Amino acid sequence: MGSRDGEADEKPVHRVVMPDYFYLGIDVVTQKQYAAVAQRIAKLKERADPSEIKGIHHPVENVDWWETDRFCQWLTQNIPASQLPPGGFNLFCLPTEAEWEYACRAGTATGTPK
Repeated sequence: MGSRDGEADEKPVHRVVMPDYFYLGIDVVTQKQYAAVAQRIAKLKERADPSEIKGIHHPVENVDWWETDRFCQWLTQNIPASQLPPGGFNLFCLPTEAEWEYACRAGTATGTPK
């Protein structure tokens, strides 16, 4: 992880321990999906429609980490196991920096797929 040629906060290049596998969604959370969950969470109800660019099929935007964490907690507690990928995963969360970088680089050190 990291970059030899990047910004100061990207150095030094270093190894990180990754889980054997993890799931990363390939689709954005739409405004319609976010609103459906936010309406069920008391602390999110007043901001169930935070996006400036409106459209139920557009990505949700203008949510902070706390709101995203609440959204993920609700999914984790309420999505039936039968609707989840195989392997016993039942946790929705934002990817770690290492998971995000690994996914963006397609599992390589350079970003060039194997």
